Amino acid sequence: MTVEHSDIIGGSSCERRMNCPGSADLEAKFPDRGSSKYADEGTMLHSVMHKILWEDSAPGDLIGYRELGQEFTEELLDELVQPALNCFDNLQDEYGEFEFTSEAKVGFPGTDGFGTCDLIGANDDFTFINDWKFGRGVKVKGGADNYQ
Repeated sequence: MTVEHSDIIGGSSCERRMNCPGSADLEAKFPDRGSSKYADEGTMLHSVMHKILWEDSAPGDLIGYRELGQEFTEELLDELVQPALNCFDNLQDEYGEFEFTSEAKVGFPGTDGFGTCDLIGANDDFTFINDWKFGRGVKVKGGADNYQ
């Protein structure tokens, strides 16, 4: 399950697009630099999270799963996926059970751009939008100051 991404706007270009919408036209004139192994690993890990949370796969059963040339290993489970699953469990412990969807495609009004919400959840009292951060190549800080 490879997640589709917009050519117009994405996580790393979001702030630039918001501050300079014309940057998309300028960047379109340059050749695509392709993806990095870090981005491919992150995409694969997002797919693993989707399989665990949405398709109800057992994390250990996904060891050996491959996507974009990346393999899900026990090390990745322990280092990156299990802490994310703990975060999900902590949300339920703190805010109660909630219904959710995973890897939901969302549009940006007035553009052909779109993005993917890693997790959208809600119950009668709260709404959650969660962005998994699995990066190991370029440090990305989450929180309110992150335009993603």
